[in-house]
Amino acid sequence: MPVSEMVDAFRPDERVNACTDCGDIYKGDQHQCVSTVLKEVPNPFAMAPMAAPGHLGTREDIQEELDGIARAIRQFHIKQPDQVMRECSAYGARLTELAVLLYRVEGKDRQYTRIRTMQVARFIEEIDRQFKTASRLVEIQRQDLELSR
Repeated sequence: MPVSEMVDAFRPDERVNACTDCGDIYKGDQHQCVSTVLKEVPNPFAMAPMAAPGHLGTREDIQEELDGIARAIRQFHIKQPDQVMRECSAYGARLTELAVLLYRVEGKDRQYTRIRTMQVARFIEEIDRQFKTASRLVEIQRQDLELSR
């Protein structure tokens, strides 16, 4: 790298920081070194927290629960297929319960209709798709094991 580019890399009007974890120097407000990113990634083997059976909660509670399920779904690619199938079973049951509870209260507040139709129903479809994918992967693993004998 030429000296002129090195000098331009740290202009006086830009803030220069050092990562508290690894000491890397970076410009601006954000730094994405490996140690920082690893701290931000949730435990990929933990399930999303779900409310107690029969509990609906406020719209914010429902949104938080759905966001947790979305985060869990995004971690499915690093989990074993049988674990994904178990989680899909749990999430599917809770989402179906949420759909029923939302249907019961949507006569009082129409906001719940949108949550049920635009979010919960789509999550149920995605959970079904993830379950089918995981079950196919389990079958592929079973066939591989059978062929290796």
